This record gives sequence, structure tokens and C-alpha cells, in this order.
Amino acid sequence: MRLVSAIVAAAIGLSVANAAKAKTVDINFDDLTTGTEVGAAYSALGVTFSNALVYTPTINSSKIGMTLPNAIYSVNMGGKPQQIDPISASFSVAATSVTLRGIDIGAGGFIFKAFDAAGTMIDTVSYVGTGTGPGVFRDLTVTGEAIARVDFSQVNLAGADGIWFDNFSFDYTPVPLPAGAVLLIGGLGALAGFRKREAD
Repeated sequence: MRLVSAIVAAAIGLSVANAAKAKTVDINFDDLTTGTEVGAAYSALGVTFSNALVYTPTINSSKIGMTLPNAIYSVNMGGKPQQIDPISASFSVAATSVTLRGIDIGAGGFIFKAFDAAGTMIDTVSYVGTGTGPGVFRDLTVTGEAIARVDFSQVNLAGADGIWFDNFSFDYTPVPLPAGAVLLIGGLGALAGFRKREAD
């Protein structure tokens, strides 16, 4: 009986610890090949991208703020992703905070939006620079209790200004062990106890 109690207590403790500890995932796109779509490359980490192409800038002033060599930009619009056709990232487990760095921000700006599973926008933040913006970079963060998707793009379509993105990170809380799993572990422990008793 003591063995069963110990197993159940351990399972409950594991469930509580798992629920309380937030995890952070950091992605810098440097493990991918330039010119390829990001897509599901990071699905094992809990995020899938759409309209995102791996890009390697060649102008040194445009690389300021990057983790070299890669960034991402829009499949459809190159360095000028628009709000009507943004780059998106969808999460398999809801995120609570997402941070992204905009690189080479100019007057076109950078807007970052967070949505819940129903598609309702729950947070938005933006930054607009001046001029063409070589060397200007900015980290933006959106937060919410259950972020299912983020969209990012330029704020404006401004002349020759372009933008790309790097250093994507997000926090999430792992799904706690369900009560049924705790009971199952307890049941297995009880079976082990009964078998031990029969063997004695």
C-alpha cells in the first residue's frame, strides 16, 4: 500500500510541477538553407510558419542586429510583407509571450499581432523608424493567456523600404498530466503491489 501511495503522490507531484513551469523556445533560422520556405521545419518545437522564406542578406549594414547568417522574409512579397498578406506563425500549444526582432526597419515599420484560437486579436504592437533604416532593428513582444497565432509584417508600404525578421522566441506552459493519467499510474502501481503480494 505504501508503494501505491508513493507512486500516486509522485505522479501528482509531476503533474503539478509540469503545469507550473513555463518553457521558452528560441529560433534563429540559422539551421535552415537560404531560399527555402520555413513551413513546418520547427513543428517539433511547437510552431509552424506560413509565408516565410529563409533569407541571407548580403549588405553588411542590413545585417546589424541579426544572428548570422539567416533571417526570414515574405514568400509572396520579399522584404515588403503587408498586413493583408503577413508572415504567420501558429502554435501547437498556446503561447503566453512571443518576441520577434525586425531587422533593417525603416519608414515601412514593423507590426506584430497576436490572435487566440478563435481568430480574435488579443495584442498588437508596432514600431516605425525613419528614412530607409539600414542598421535599425527592434524587438517587439506580444503577450496573452492563449496565443494561437502571430502575424507580422510592415506597417506601411513605403518606397523602397524593406524588412526581415530574426530571433523568434516564445513562452508556453506545457499541458499538465491529465487526471486520468494520474489514476492510470496509480492503478499500475496497485497492480504491481498485488503481484508482489502474490509472489510472496
